[in-house]
Amino acid sequence: MAVAKRKSYKEKKEYIDNSKEKLEGFLADKVDSIHAMLQAENPDVPVWNSPCFKIRYLNPISGTVYNLENSMLLSMLGKEKGFELPYYMTAKQGFDAGLSNKGEKADFVVHHFGMQIGFVKDGEKPGAGGNDDQDNAEGKAIYRRASKLSPVFNLQQFTGELPDKIKAQMAQRAKIPTPSEVQTVLQSVMDTMPIPLKRHAGAEHSNYFSPGEDTIYMSPSSHFKSDLHELSTLLHEVSHSYGVPSRKNRESLAKYVQSDEHRAYEELVANLSAQAVIKHLNFNLTDGMRDQLDEAFFANHQTYDVGWALKGLRDKPDQVFKAAADADRTANEIIYKLENDLKAKYELDPTLPVSDFIKQRLSRSEVDSTPQVKAPTISSHDIQVETATPIQQKKRTLKI
Repeated sequence: MAVAKRKSYKEKKEYIDNSKEKLEGFLADKVDSIHAMLQAENPDVPVWNSPCFKIRYLNPISGTVYNLENSMLLSMLGKEKGFELPYYMTAKQGFDAGLSNKGEKADFVVHHFGMQIGFVKDGEKPGAGGNDDQDNAEGKAIYRRASKLSPVFNLQQFTGELPDKIKAQMAQRAKIPTPSEVQTVLQSVMDTMPIPLKRHAGAEHSNYFSPGEDTIYMSPSSHFKSDLHELSTLLHEVSHSYGVPSRKNRESLAKYVQSDEHRAYEELVANLSAQAVIKHLNFNLTDGMRDQLDEAFFANHQTYDVGWALKGLRDKPDQVFKAAADADRTANEIIYKLENDLKAKYELDPTLPVSDFIKQRLSRSEVDSTPQVKAPTISSHDIQVETATPIQQKKRTLKI
C-alpha cells in the first residue's frame, strides 16, 4: 500500500499561505451580501443581536455548533436560498444517515485548524533545523493556523426519513435549561477563568474588567435578574480579560480609551464571544432577557458613549467579520476549558446537573478529561464581597 509522502516545512508553509489567500478571497466575495443583510435589519438593535449571531447553526450529525464566522455565512445563505432550518452537514453524513441530496449544490463553511510545520529547539527558527520532517524529532512542536473551505448542505436539501439522531438534536433546541444546570456552568466558568473574580458592594454595583489589576469586579449574585443573566455578564467580562497581551493581545483592548472605534470593536468582540458560549451550551436567551442584558450593558458603559459607534459597525462588514473571528478565538478557549472542567466533575459525580446537550458533548472522545478538578461549590476565584477603599478605586481607573 502506498504511503503518502510527508510534506516538508516549505510545502506546509506554502499550503498555509495559499489557504489564507483563498479564504480571504472567498470572504471578500461575501462582504457586499453581508453588508446588505446587516443594513436591512433594525438599526436600533445592537449588532450582536443580529439574527446571524442569535441563530444557533448546528451540524445535526456531529453535534458541532458552527462558530460566529460561519453563522454570518450561513445566515446570508439562508436568506438567499430560503432555508428555514439552521442545520447543515456534509453530503457523506447525509448519505450515511440514509438521506439523498442528488442534484443539489453545496455551499461552504470555513474550517480553521492548527497545522504542525515542524519542530524547533531553543534559539532556532522553524525551517532552519534538520528535524522538521522527522516523526520523532526533538524540540518544541510548532503550529500555524491553517484554513480550508468545507462543502456543506442544508437539511432542507436532503430527502428521505430523518434518522432518530437528527430528530433528537432538533428536539434539544426546544429545551430550556433548569436553574441548577445554569448554576453548574456558572460555577465552571468561575473555576476556569484566567483571573480572579471579586464581588464588590459599591453604590452602582457595576460589572467590569480592570486591566490594571487583571481582575473582574461584579455585583453580588442577588443583584442579577437570573442565573443566566449573571452567566452572560460574567462571560462578557471574561471575554474582555482574554484581550490582554499575555493572552489574545487584542489591539482594541490596549487602545480602549483612545477612540470610540476601538471601544465599539472591543465591546462587540466581548458580546459576541459571550453569546457564542451561551449558544454552544444550548442556553437560549429570550428576547426579554436580551433586552435586559442590552439595557444593563449600555448603563454599565455610560462613561463611554459607544452606542453610535456600535451602530456604525453595520456599515463596516469587514470589521464585523474580524470581530467575529476574534470572538471565536476567545470563545473557543473558554468552551474548551469549560468542557474539560465539566467532564472531569461529571465523571466524579454523575448526578451533577447538566443538560442533555452538554452530556452529549462531554461524551465526545476529543474532550480532554485530564484537568485538575476544583471544588464544585465555591470557586477560588469568587472572593467575598468587598467595599473598595479610595486607593483601590484609584487603581481601577479603566473599567471595561
